Amino acid sequence: MLATLTLAILLAVNQRVAKSGWQPFFHNLKIIEQFSVTAQQPEQLNNTGISEFDLLNDVVTGPTRQIISDLQDQKQFSEDVSHELQTPLGTVQKICDLNHLTIEYFSNDNFHCFKLQI
Repeated sequence: MLATLTLAILLAVNQRVAKSGWQPFFHNLKIIEQFSVTAQQPEQLNNTGISEFDLLNDVVTGPTRQIISDLQDQKQFSEDVSHELQTPLGTVQKICDLNHLTIEYFSNDNFHCFKLQI
């Protein structure tokens, strides 16, 4: 009877300690699951005080910061390219307008016909 009671107490203590030990991990896991690149902010994982979990946090946080940085660079590049293309396209459009250029499209396998009307 005493052994059964001792075993029950040990199991209850063990379960409580295990649950509190894993709680920071599951909390950080929830933060990682809710992470979105479009938020443009790296996730703020909690320091657990457990070296293995803290190492995992570092391993996850490093690449996500790099991904956010790369996404911002790509976004800036796309905006720059779009802006740079506007000038030549505008120039071509003005030349076409000035020369009364009309463009006709024929649907026969990408056949294009350009006629200059003067």
